[in-house]
Amino acid sequence: MRPARDARNDLIDTLCAQLAGTEVQLGEAREVLDALALVERTDITGTSSSRCIPDPEMASLRAQLAAVTARAEETARDLSAQSDELQSALSREASARAEVTELSQRLSELQTQVTPQDADLPRDAMELRMTLSLERRDRERERARLTEERREERRQWSKEREWLSQ
Repeated sequence: MRPARDARNDLIDTLCAQLAGTEVQLGEAREVLDALALVERTDITGTSSSRCIPDPEMASLRAQLAAVTARAEETARDLSAQSDELQSALSREASARAEVTELSQRLSELQTQVTPQDADLPRDAMELRMTLSLERRDRERERARLTEERREERRQWSKEREWLSQ
């Protein structure tokens, strides 16, 4: 059984919190940006409201506008990256869950294949059966490796024969 909370859940929670915080920052930055853009538009159009703002204050507002614009763009990039990271984490989580489900099903199938006789066998007999199974697997792998080596040797001999016959 998996623990109720694990590293994936913590990562997802962290990313969700970061995403929420970033969205709030982005909203605030957009509000300030809209307000400063309005001030700049009124200055460009010559509306009287901008004429009452002294030049040093207007320069300060423009600098703030540039800084907020840069922060908003950076926040948008960060938000996109965090969104991608969250999507990736969720995909990995879904894959892991599917794998766990598949393994659980396979385990259930194997458990149904165990006969009452198998359950009653002494532990040593089960270990011997397991060892025999592993040995058979190793022999099959060895046989496959040797077969491949023979094929490679035959290819080499054929190449040498062709080369010598030329």
